[in-house]
Amino acid sequence: MSDLRCQFCEEPIKTRCRRCELPLCAFHVPMSPDLACATCEEQWNAGSSRRTVALLPVFLIGLAVGLLPVWAVVNWISAHGGGPVLAVFAVVMPVAIGGVLANKVGKRTFRRKFLAERPGAISRR
Repeated sequence: MSDLRCQFCEEPIKTRCRRCELPLCAFHVPMSPDLACATCEEQWNAGSSRRTVALLPVFLIGLAVGLLPVWAVVNWISAHGGGPVLAVFAVVMPVAIGGVLANKVGKRTFRRKFLAERPGAISRR
């Protein structure tokens, strides 16, 4: 690219961080296209507790929505002699639906917004 050096190790750069545009060498390029540089990922991880609190209502809505089909299935299984499978299904299904919904909403809102931010290069070399 040019004579710029990697922000982390001073090797010649291969690309830049998709979020902050810091120069990165081949070793420090994120392994997945969903990721940013190590500094940006640390910032993302630092905000996890705030995102969890913000996504709690989404999880609870998913849990409530998940209870509706479970109620119907539980009634059907109990009418046909259901046993322990019924209890496991009644607990796991709504929690899974709530978790998947919160994960999808989190990725489509918080993560997308985070990666779209352009904080500027923290220190370009």
